[in-house]
Amino acid sequence: MQASTIAFARQRDLFSQLEIISNNIANSESTGFKSDLAVYVKSDKRINGQPDPTPVLAVATNTAPGGLVTTQRQLDIALDGKGFFAVETPLGTRYTRNGGLSITAEGFLADANGNQISGEGGPITMDVADAEIEINLAGEVYGIGPEGRSLRGALQVVKFENESVLQKAGNHLFKSDIAPEAAIPNEDYKIVQGAIEGSNVNQVSELTQLIEISRTVANLARIVQDQHQLLKSAVSRITGTGNG
Repeated sequence: MQASTIAFARQRDLFSQLEIISNNIANSESTGFKSDLAVYVKSDKRINGQPDPTPVLAVATNTAPGGLVTTQRQLDIALDGKGFFAVETPLGTRYTRNGGLSITAEGFLADANGNQISGEGGPITMDVADAEIEINLAGEVYGIGPEGRSLRGALQVVKFENESVLQKAGNHLFKSDIAPEAAIPNEDYKIVQGAIEGSNVNQVSELTQLIEISRTVANLARIVQDQHQLLKSAVSRITGTGNG
């Protein structure tokens, strides 16, 4: 029975890991996606007043940058270096490395979901006459129209001393209960226009883990089945039901 209990617990954790890996693989081509990984942490449960020594499975996010993908699109930008773009959403400020931008009907510079991109002095508004948009290495946004080149604002880029405080908030956004620090232009990062940051998922590594864990799950299933058969045989011998 103990072997079955251990096997069931191990299977539960492995299924959770498979779910994490499957999600990573599904988002391997998603702009700015950060992969997750399963880690074991101390349990906060207590047994008879004492800390439970059994570690529990948790999810951590790998915030390492993905590779840059050239698109030549004016509204595609990538952060080369540390930091995150700040985004204003209905639920508050969020942070992202996804630089696939858009312009709302009101002229605000926004992310792909229509959330306003934060500028250093507030929202960045483009002019209807801007035929081209230029975003330089420092994150300054210029509109180029009939009257020439005009500064429309500067991107707000922030950083976190400890990126583990970031929690995924959907749509490749992160949230945090801890206030970020302002990033230092041209020292911690530079903006690359006409490119986006790809996912940081290592497909080969994820597929390898998927195969290994799937095999382990199958082996554990056999252990559980063998234990069940042994128990059934033991009950039969004790009760005499297996003697015909």
